[in-house]
Amino acid sequence: MKLVVLNACYTEVQAQALLTHVDCVVGIGGSIHDDAARNFAIGFYGGLGERESVATAYQQGRAAISLEGLHDGDRPQLKVRHGVDATQLILAGDPRANTTVERTTAAPSHRSSVDIGILTIRDDEFHAVLSVLPNRAGVFTGSKREYTLRQADAGNGEQYMVAVLRQAEQGGGETLDAARDLIDDLAPKLVLVVGIAGALPSDDVKLGDVVLSTSLHEFTLDASKTGQDTTYAAPAGRLNKALAAVVADLAFKKDDLGDWTSDLPPQPSVSWTRRGQLYGPAVWQRGLRAKLKHHYGESSTPRMPVYVAGPIASSDRLVRDPALLFPWVATARNILAIDMESGGVFRAARERCPMLAIRGISEIVGLKRADAWTKYACASAAAFTRTFLRMRPVPIGLSLMMERPQ
Repeated sequence: MKLVVLNACYTEVQAQALLTHVDCVVGIGGSIHDDAARNFAIGFYGGLGERESVATAYQQGRAAISLEGLHDGDRPQLKVRHGVDATQLILAGDPRANTTVERTTAAPSHRSSVDIGILTIRDDEFHAVLSVLPNRAGVFTGSKREYTLRQADAGNGEQYMVAVLRQAEQGGGETLDAARDLIDDLAPKLVLVVGIAGALPSDDVKLGDVVLSTSLHEFTLDASKTGQDTTYAAPAGRLNKALAAVVADLAFKKDDLGDWTSDLPPQPSVSWTRRGQLYGPAVWQRGLRAKLKHHYGESSTPRMPVYVAGPIASSDRLVRDPALLFPWVATARNILAIDMESGGVFRAARERCPMLAIRGISEIVGLKRADAWTKYACASAAAFTRTFLRMRPVPIGLSLMMERPQ
């Protein structure tokens, strides 16, 4: 056994006794406040995850609580067995190594430390999220999947612990499994689905805007009868009430949100006049041209992306045919965005934890997709996610590393 961390206060005696069997033991002689325990854990586990030695990771944890004013006896203590050099003891495997290493399954102390789970589907979505959350906190291996850990600003000088997962394939089925694994492994207080989506032609939503899901409509089951139009079963799911209140309250916190678009790259150009750039029924193309002219025509006023909140449609089908949307719109009006994954996450999270889709608009159905807008929409969704977390949508967990004595 290389390392044991005692998840309680007043454990110096137990730590000393364990040294007979364990190379390194972290314990505490007195008591410690929850916030200080949390800060130590972030520094300590983050160092271990970045392949620092046990000694260096311990010093990182101590540095994280250096301003707490604790007596030395009330600080976490590292005890090392005779003959062991903690400066040379590295627990995390080298990801570049070709050898097969045994993975460690989820431990309760790690499980309780994660506040937010972020699920991404595409590689560009995954890297966009990591780029706006640069504070690394290691890598955590659960029962079936590996999670990249990041610290995120939660306002008032405090931090969320965030686990970011990139699923292997598109589609609601794989997303359902990935979301279930994330919740089982980490028990986050909130699951976010962050990435790109399509949108219907609209006066209010344009390319690069960000849509927050107030409700989800799944268009997966359909029934067709000879001589009749296809119909869709569209069970609707609404946000957790507390989370819905947070989203609604954003409209009154524009000053707190600040300019969340300030770090975005220049917006790509939009063209729709060349042959083959529009597709779909003629009536759809006419309406789409009018909306595009409204947003991008010569008399339009350019603007940066905005966020809007409203219904999202989710389906296992990759929507490229505008005609497919006609029965959808008839079933659920005011749909703002369309994706393939949010429905699966909602089913996995239902009655277990709140979930929210944060979708950057990368295409308008009926307009040929542009890769430049896909990249921009990934960045837009990630940038808003960072700002949304600063609004502290869920409480920061307190039960992390060490518990107060009863």
